[in-house]
Amino acid sequence: MFHYKDVSSLTEAEKSVYSYILIHKEKVAYMRVRELADASHTSPATVLRFTQKLGYESFVEFKLDLKKELQKQTTPRLIDSKEVVESFFSRTLTDQYEEELEEVAEQISDAELVMFFGIGTSGILAEYASRWFSNFGKQTMYIKDPFYPFEQFGKTYEQTVVFVLSVSGETTQTIEQAQRLKELGGYIVSITNSSYNTLARISDRNIAYHIAPETLGDGQINITSQLPVLYLFETLAKKHYAQSETPRSETETISNRP
Repeated sequence: MFHYKDVSSLTEAEKSVYSYILIHKEKVAYMRVRELADASHTSPATVLRFTQKLGYESFVEFKLDLKKELQKQTTPRLIDSKEVVESFFSRTLTDQYEEELEEVAEQISDAELVMFFGIGTSGILAEYASRWFSNFGKQTMYIKDPFYPFEQFGKTYEQTVVFVLSVSGETTQTIEQAQRLKELGGYIVSITNSSYNTLARISDRNIAYHIAPETLGDGQINITSQLPVLYLFETLAKKHYAQSETPRSETETISNRP
C-alpha cells in the first residue's frame, strides 16, 4: 500500500507519520486521526495530507485498506535485500539527511576517541564500525558487553563520540549504558530504525534509517535489515576522512554541540 513514488513526495512531518505507521500498523488500524497525530508528534492536518498523498479520499478509507493488508499477512513475507536498499536510498537520503551526516562527521573529526556500543547483532556491527574507522586513522574502541562498568575507571568522555546502536531503541541495557556514557560526558549518537523511541530521545543526536521492521518467531527474533547501518558507518568514516584533510577553524571543537 506504500509506493516509493508516493512516499518520496512526503514532507519531513509526513514521513514521521509514515515511520510510525510502519512500526505500529496494528495500532494505527484502530486509531482516530487525533490519536495518530499525537503518537507521531504531528498534527491532524498532517495525517490527513499524508493519507491524501497516498491516494485515499479519507482516513477511514486508509484504515480499511490497512486492515485488509494486515489480514493478508498471516505468513510473513521476507523483504528482499534489494528492496531494502532501494527503499532506504529513495526515501531517507534527502539533502537534509546528508547535511546531518556532514555535521556528525565534523563531531567525529574533533573527537579524541570514537566509541561504538551495541548488543547482539548491533554489537557485531559496533565491532565492524570500530575496525572500519580505524582504517581511516581514527582512534576507536567497541563495547558489546551490556554491563560494562564505565564508571569504574575514574575517567570522563568529554572528547568522545559514542555511537549507540539499537534497531528498536527500547532495549533496557542499551538505554542504561547510553545514559551512563552521557553522564560521563560522552556525545551520544544513536542509530535506530525510528526517531520515536527512548534511546533517540536521550541522545545528543539520532540518525534513523526508517525501513520496514521484520521479525520471526512471533516477533521474538528481529531480522530488520542492517544494510543501512553499514552504509551509514562507511559513509561517515569517509566524510570524516575527507574533512580531516581540509584545514578547519581551531575554534570548532566537539564541545560545540547543537
